[in-house]
Amino acid sequence: MNGKSPLSFLTLSIYRLPLWLWMVFILFVQQAYSKRWVCDDAFISFRYAYHAAIGNGLVFNPGEYVEGYTNFLWTLLLVIPEYLQISTLQVACLLGIVCAFASLVTLAQFSHKQNLYFAPLALACHSHFLLFATSGLETSLFTCLLFGGACLLFHSAKKRTALFLLALACLTRPEGFLYFYLYSLSHFFLSSE
Repeated sequence: MNGKSPLSFLTLSIYRLPLWLWMVFILFVQQAYSKRWVCDDAFISFRYAYHAAIGNGLVFNPGEYVEGYTNFLWTLLLVIPEYLQISTLQVACLLGIVCAFASLVTLAQFSHKQNLYFAPLALACHSHFLLFATSGLETSLFTCLLFGGACLLFHSAKKRTALFLLALACLTRPEGFLYFYLYSLSHFFLSSE
């Protein structure tokens, strides 16, 4: 063990990013915040989180044990602000922006190695990426976990950390299992060549 954090790749060059990339990040945060909105589906997770925080378990209505959410990890994360009686809506929007920002940083670091300098700019300007950053949904978390897992799996020696991030993606959205399987399978075939 080298004593470094498994996620140290996120900080290895964040201070050495070019000025134009910092401007992309600032523009992204400003645009995402100015276009903020909350999807009505987010309130399903908020309600499950509320009931879990007050001790009723992960239920929409007490006594009705139906799994009506598809974002287990996101819902569990939202239990924390509910328990602390902090605005879950604001925390969900903030977490969305933080996860989207982490996706941009990850893409910037790994696209730099491939000389794809404008990939972060293209993603930051993508309208759905901007909109879903503040939607209250798990989209930004899922994107962040997929980017992190894929970049680590294909561009570093941190395979266990990559698989851990992809496993978290599986807990975030059901289609995470598909990505986990496809990434693992493609990595297996690429590394055996």
